[in-house]
Amino acid sequence: MKFFFSSIFILTASIFYGSDLTRFEENGKVGFKNFSTGKIEIKAQFQAADVFCNGIAQAKLNDKWGFINEKGKWIIEPIYQGTNYFSDGTAPVKLNDKWGFINEKGKWIIEAIYQDARFFEYGIAPVKLNDKWGFIRENGEWVIKPEFQKLDPFFNNYARVVVDGKYGLLDRSLKYKIKPQDDELGPYVSDGFISVKNSEGKWGFIDIDNGSRIKCAYDDVDRFFNGFAPVEVDKKWGIINKKGEMVIKPLYAATSSFDSCSLALIQVENRRFGFINKKGEIAIAPQFRYVSPFSPDGIAMVRLEDRTRALIDTTGKVIVHEKDFFENLAKFKKNDKFGFLYYNGLTQIPPRFEDARDFHEGLAAVKETDKWGYIDRHGNWIIQNNYENAEDFKDDKGRVMQNGKWFHIDKKGKPFIN
Repeated sequence: MKFFFSSIFILTASIFYGSDLTRFEENGKVGFKNFSTGKIEIKAQFQAADVFCNGIAQAKLNDKWGFINEKGKWIIEPIYQGTNYFSDGTAPVKLNDKWGFINEKGKWIIEAIYQDARFFEYGIAPVKLNDKWGFIRENGEWVIKPEFQKLDPFFNNYARVVVDGKYGLLDRSLKYKIKPQDDELGPYVSDGFISVKNSEGKWGFIDIDNGSRIKCAYDDVDRFFNGFAPVEVDKKWGIINKKGEMVIKPLYAATSSFDSCSLALIQVENRRFGFINKKGEIAIAPQFRYVSPFSPDGIAMVRLEDRTRALIDTTGKVIVHEKDFFENLAKFKKNDKFGFLYYNGLTQIPPRFEDARDFHEGLAAVKETDKWGYIDRHGNWIIQNNYENAEDFKDDKGRVMQNGKWFHIDKKGKPFIN
């Protein structure tokens, strides 16, 4: 399975787990810094650590795992061989080679008796016992006793299972959407379809709603997205629709589905990427070392020939270069208004300002209704726009002009007195 372009939007971002803290390494140890400002919030001291989720992160010290808060304090001491995320107030942990579940106070709620365990979702958790997977409730009672040789995590409300060597698909009610009968299923459902592989090694698709199938005739496939799926025939990639019709002939070294701007990525023999439209016409000539699909805002991330990163619009024009990013955001101009973008081309702050400066120390000076003030990374006013001019913050001071005079203010807008 290719699944390359379809997940290309996933870049790094611990920020999407609801925390501004991101990991860094120093002298072989792991700590956390503020994603926005780069300031170290938790010094590098752990052997390993995972991202913060709901204010809690797994961390490893002296070969044991525990849980820390966003101040770096242990909320559950490192005594476990393994841990997983907290979900629904519980987390799987491994002790004495067995898995069980604890609450956020470190109290056992389900004793450690399992070979493996995953976190709870919607009141159930997958666990492994006697080499088979099943599901338990939060009180430890079985919902489905162990019967699966393989059980994938739920994704888009479905989970792959294997019974007697055959693949099937469960829905959230733990009922079969596809009974175990196929030699292999793709890893997840997308756009109402899942890929399927036959005994001859050819791939096709199953419509999970009505059970109809697109014939297994392809050497490889990617997932359906926006009604289209890339397929490989004789080492060349094209695109089919949900009827199984080839709408883009297999001509390319790689392709993607059509994105929200009705453009699909292509890769040609010289390993350069470009875009085509739904008619198969070249919309942006292959010239980039790397590209992402276009965001709903009509912006894509690319890597240029000199290996630097940039953001382009749907005409292929570079609108922001990597040197324009400060604290992971870059200002951009659209319809004579300024806003801010992430590296992945998603708009963080829509364009609404008459002028803007770059982010420094978590704040950016912006101009609205002919007055300057400061906003945070979410576009909220931190210091109201009451000034005739404003400069970047440096060393916790911002230089502003009011009534024709320059002076410094702190991050609450209070003037410094010399």
